[in-house]
Amino acid sequence: MKKIFSLLLAVLLGGIAAQAQETGYQPLVREGVIWHYCYFDHEIAEQYDCDGLVDNKIEFYGDTILNGIEYKKCYLYRTESLDPNIIPVAYAREENGKVMIVVEGMQYGSMPDDYETHSLPGQHENLTGERIVYDFGDMSGFLSQLESDGTVVSSTYVQVGENNARLYTVDMGQICHFVESVGRDDEYSGYMFMPFVERETSYCSEVMGLIKLTDLDGNLLYKGACFEVLPSGDINDDGKVDIFDVNAAIDVMLGKSAATADVTGDGQVDIADINAIIDQMLGKR
Repeated sequence: MKKIFSLLLAVLLGGIAAQAQETGYQPLVREGVIWHYCYFDHEIAEQYDCDGLVDNKIEFYGDTILNGIEYKKCYLYRTESLDPNIIPVAYAREENGKVMIVVEGMQYGSMPDDYETHSLPGQHENLTGERIVYDFGDMSGFLSQLESDGTVVSSTYVQVGENNARLYTVDMGQICHFVESVGRDDEYSGYMFMPFVERETSYCSEVMGLIKLTDLDGNLLYKGACFEVLPSGDINDDGKVDIFDVNAAIDVMLGKSAATADVTGDGQVDIADINAIIDQMLGKR
């Protein structure tokens, strides 16, 4: 009887722990996480005669005070790791699930005057002002105030690292997805701090969407809608691109392995694929 009671107690406590994990909230504005976004770069495409798709990274690091309010600095970069000496592209803070952003400028080009964000409050013609870009504490209330009305269709949970995060499926004339602690996750959906920007070009959208979230060591925390857009250099599928992937690709070249290693997409595995993997390691792709 004692064993049965202990078993039932363990099951009950396990259920309570699982429920606590489900309802727990992990903030979006936090350090130690890198957002990877797929971006189309015209100059790279023309200069190197390639598809021009690059991995832009977004990371929060360090604090600053603006108008007496504390914000996290938000950086956009393409290098292997963040250089905190570059100018932040935005500043962010979060209160009760409400994410507020002040946009500074773009690291790779100026911020267009007509960048429409559909966030609160109003038109945001002055891009230096603070606006709300997410409200995970009241998603329905937030959407009801947008210039383009949105309605929450459903909500569920997805895994982000070791935590559960709520996924909101939203009808905004098209189906969109918003994830707590992640942001918007759709193809052609803009950056995390401008989730409603879709800049179409004659080639394709410049900002294609979220690839993945990783920690600072490159460990995979979350797969985005664009996870398969960039040819993956992660040959051994451990969530990061490193020297072990180079070795794995060499084994494929030598016929010692049948792993998928055609990173360049030209139908063969050769030195070009090795170079592409190294470029990913160095943050060049």
